[in-house]
Amino acid sequence: MERNKSEILCIRWVTLKTQLSLLEAPARGSFPHLFHELLKLRRQFWQKINAGKIIANLIVMGSAILGKAFIQAYRQALANASKSGVAQETIQNTIRRGSKVMTEQEARQILGVTEETSWEEIMKKYDTLFERNSKNGSFYIQSKVHRAKECLEAAHQGKGEGTPT
Repeated sequence: MERNKSEILCIRWVTLKTQLSLLEAPARGSFPHLFHELLKLRRQFWQKINAGKIIANLIVMGSAILGKAFIQAYRQALANASKSGVAQETIQNTIRRGSKVMTEQEARQILGVTEETSWEEIMKKYDTLFERNSKNGSFYIQSKVHRAKECLEAAHQGKGEGTPT
């Protein structure tokens, strides 16, 4: 929008300048009027250009100041976090969550079996759930089913009931 106003001012400037140069014998009252209009247009044109430059400079300087303040605040937050041990605690919590082993109860819930269920029935449930999720299913669910079978297999071997087949 501002560019259009500037273009309009330029066009008016050129038009008035052309009118001044084409006047052969201006009437006494017309020349000062045209000259005054020409000066007024010139003043408006340069004010628009200067206002745009000032606004652009303010935006650039303001962005630079905000950027520096943000970086300084971020560095200070990192320094405070390392002093209080928050960073180490966060890392330890992440490691604990990532290495969390599935419990036997959770494995039984996933496969839908009880403690009295035989190993053959567990394997049937495992095969059924694994196959259902292999075609157009969820790899995540398939992975959970497999981890549940591994957990129950380890628990089954730990009870001394022999190696499951």
